[in-house]
Amino acid sequence: KVCNQDSSRITNALTWVMMAKGTPIIYYGTESNFSEVRTSLWQTGYDTKSEGFLFFKTMNAIRAQIPATADLKVLSTEDSGTLVFSRGSKVFVFLNNLAASNSDGSTYCGMALPDPEEGMEWVDALGGSELSTGSTGCVEFATTGPVVLVQKPVLATLQK
Repeated sequence: KVCNQDSSRITNALTWVMMAKGTPIIYYGTESNFSEVRTSLWQTGYDTKSEGFLFFKTMNAIRAQIPATADLKVLSTEDSGTLVFSRGSKVFVFLNNLAASNSDGSTYCGMALPDPEEGMEWVDALGGSELSTGSTGCVEFATTGPVVLVQKPVLATLQK
């Protein structure tokens, strides 16, 4: 079984595939959560409301905003179980290898997130995980899942 069927580890791995440079290669049926049996989608129905489909839809929308030539820059962290990288200057990706059952969320120490442009703020494009800076200066999230920060106008967040 892939990643012991742990949803956090699977989505962290898929986020790397989708946000790294180059063309992402996704195995047929991944968006429908097929595991070992790969039946045809016309026999099982193509659920466009499933968690997997919506994840890839969001990831594709984020990728569409990133120029293909945008640099991938890895930001060093103090924990070997985390990875932070940017695609250009407006997309920051936070990945880890924590299990979904870890209720402490995820912490990224040893790196600094740049200030957003004027009138903008950092927002998690995948699920709204709130960004906080702990007392140690580390970047913290309440989730063990991947976080993809993008800049959005401050007004857009206030209107939600």
